Amino acid sequence: MDTKQYLGITKKSIYYFWGNGINLYNQTIKAMKKLSLLLFAFIFSLAAIAAENEFVVFSIKGKAEYKANGNKDWKTVIAKTPFNKGDKIKLESGAEVVLLYKEYKTLKLNKKGSYNIDKLISQAQKAKVDESTAYLKFIWKEFNKKHKNPADYHTAYMQTKGGVDRSGCTMPLMLSPSYGEKIFSPSITLVWDKDTAAKDNQYTVVFFQDELEDIKLLELDVVGNSLSLSSQTFWIKAGKKYHWVVYAKGTPNCARYSFELIKEVAFNNLLVEAQTMFEKSEKTPLDAIKAGSWLEANGLMQQAGKYYYKALEITKFAEEYKILYSGWLARAGQLDEAKKWWVD
Repeated sequence: MDTKQYLGITKKSIYYFWGNGINLYNQTIKAMKKLSLLLFAFIFSLAAIAAENEFVVFSIKGKAEYKANGNKDWKTVIAKTPFNKGDKIKLESGAEVVLLYKEYKTLKLNKKGSYNIDKLISQAQKAKVDESTAYLKFIWKEFNKKHKNPADYHTAYMQTKGGVDRSGCTMPLMLSPSYGEKIFSPSITLVWDKDTAAKDNQYTVVFFQDELEDIKLLELDVVGNSLSLSSQTFWIKAGKKYHWVVYAKGTPNCARYSFELIKEVAFNNLLVEAQTMFEKSEKTPLDAIKAGSWLEANGLMQQAGKYYYKALEITKFAEEYKILYSGWLARAGQLDEAKKWWVD
């Protein structure tokens, strides 16, 4: 069986993904005067991650073990297991392991025996790069996350969302809406993380005219970690983008996020396009991921979850798709739920 067929990658299924601040659709990013652009630095950091190991396990069926270079002990292979030069992997009868190579190629092992990673590197280097590259690049990043928990992943992801460096600001507390999210709803609920600096759990929420200027539209003091507003209020209108920040009262923060209120027609058009995309596909788990990631890339972060979860259901909750689902939950700011699915 061809590896691409196993993964659900066909000529009809070209995948587009949004992950760790990279939008594979063309996006126009507003010029930043006060914040430094991190695009090149971020791309460089991805290369650095890839250099840490040669392969990562995408999926495994049956029993397989590996031995790190210079180590005498054999350990059980699981999804996300990394491999470096000099390592070895051995498969028991009936086992099957799909490896993802750092240059965004796949290699499937399904014969009993021991394999040297150095030789597998040579095989992978000879494989051709094709339309599956965008998908495999997304998987490589997700499976090589170094974050200990969903909160760390969410913070690192949002710290550079939109190709902007917010490291000079206090750590962003905002969880939802995520940066750049598009919303169609009669009410908007803002949710943020707790800050130990918040005396008596008091926070300040500020809305600005844009991401750079200090013209305030509204400033509110709030007790708790959420705020609900009606989209029918005189200053919140559909078709406009709003910038907001929340911080412990008395400790201003320069990290602003944005959300956009869209009209019902635009909202429904996006949902229909994603549904049509999936219905016309072969309905593999990766087709579901494609539809979800497309919605995420187009700003419908919360609605994308339906398709990430569908991929889980199709695979009967396979470990590799738990990784992708928990990653989406963390990006969407649903940290408590992400903890339930997180794969170390």
